[in-house]
Amino acid sequence: MNIANQILFAVVITSVTGTAAYGLWRLLMNSRFCTKPQYVYLALFLVCLLYLIPLDYGWMQMTIHDYLQKEGIWQINFSLTGFLWILAFFAAVCWLALMAKGITEFAGSLRGMKRIQMRDIPEEEEAVREEFARVKKKLGIRSNIRLYRNDRITSPMLAGIFRCRVVLPDIAYDRKHLSVIFHHELMHYKSHDPFVRLCGMCVTAVHHINPLTGNLMVLLDEWSEIYCDARAIAAISDEMDAGCYFEMIIESVKHSPVTDENYIFSMLYENQRRLERRIEYMGKYNGKAASRLASMCFAAAFVLMSVTPVYAAGNGAADVHDDIYQNVEAVTADGGEEIVLEEQQILGVMDRTYDTLEYAYPELEVISPLLSANEMATFNWNVSPGTRMVSNQFWVTKGQTIHIGSTAIPDSSTYWIGIMDGLNNARYVEGTGNLSHGFSITSSGHYRVFVQNKSSVQINAAGSYYFN
Repeated sequence: MNIANQILFAVVITSVTGTAAYGLWRLLMNSRFCTKPQYVYLALFLVCLLYLIPLDYGWMQMTIHDYLQKEGIWQINFSLTGFLWILAFFAAVCWLALMAKGITEFAGSLRGMKRIQMRDIPEEEEAVREEFARVKKKLGIRSNIRLYRNDRITSPMLAGIFRCRVVLPDIAYDRKHLSVIFHHELMHYKSHDPFVRLCGMCVTAVHHINPLTGNLMVLLDEWSEIYCDARAIAAISDEMDAGCYFEMIIESVKHSPVTDENYIFSMLYENQRRLERRIEYMGKYNGKAASRLASMCFAAAFVLMSVTPVYAAGNGAADVHDDIYQNVEAVTADGGEEIVLEEQQILGVMDRTYDTLEYAYPELEVISPLLSANEMATFNWNVSPGTRMVSNQFWVTKGQTIHIGSTAIPDSSTYWIGIMDGLNNARYVEGTGNLSHGFSITSSGHYRVFVQNKSSVQINAAGSYYFN
């Protein structure tokens, strides 16, 4: 068997083996296995290794050449003649050409990073260096990882593969933001993410003919961030909770300019969709203990979009879970019978439930005084189909409750009553006729009361609201 046949056969065998492992990983993702990010990430790394290391090929070679047994059952004739040889030669040339193309593109990315790296300058601010040293010591990292600034990057990153360094954009951060950034990036280093990413790049270069490997780097990027988040949140738990951790990430990147440049290394924030998925997963991973995360940080998309609620409603950012259900009791009185409703929550950036957002008192938006505690305000609104009518904003402190009562005519029409926070995230209950509910406030801020018409006819909603 000539060397060309051996290489081609080894690639085919490893591609089949890796694909089988990838399929098993996909099946495991539908089980309780996916509740532990370290298992998911480790299994994904093993899939990469099976794509790269020709274990089955080596075993078959030893069997065929009588290293393990004299008469093996694998009597495969590797020699190709005639038309089959020409076909195999053509396939090998195409594979090599496409692999060379992939390697060239990767080399181009590396050259681009080298040009950006030339603008790295050592961090000069003493307070930043001290915080970096503190987090390194806390995480038990003794390696000589250097800290740099770069005015070309838009988000903090861990750069390099064998000689790693943390690079900050030319943005001023306070101590809490720096703590989150350093915990996150140094956890990438402790998780050996640069090496894992290198393995993923090699898989996509060698097995480019396999369509399933095209998504492998995306999965590695996503799960490396999730695994890093889980470890960083555990390490920083003595300083802040998961909700505050993601708050700091959101605030760290919300002023960063948009860029299409692919940095190929681990970044604190790469795109809005991925950050949403990270927050969503950690909310599930932490379970009920992540209530603050769910209530405060699922607004990440709106902060990053920085657009009006009408734009968000019309165009939306991502098609992920629109509703986050909370088991809170709401009561509607209809014929004296109490019905327990379910309070629901929806992110402002993903809120496509209305066509029009209408302010009840637009001419008073700026000059009207804020509502005081225990001060009752009344409303009498005519709300068109597909319209959300909102009140003026007022300040409510964490721990207080906003109480709303409303009666709608026609009493058979479905509508919502609810509240909106400063990021246009909505909490509401749905019903007909008479509705009343108290919304507990988990985060201090400005709120508005709203009525939203979910029917096909205009309704008149009259009622009152107050907080205490």
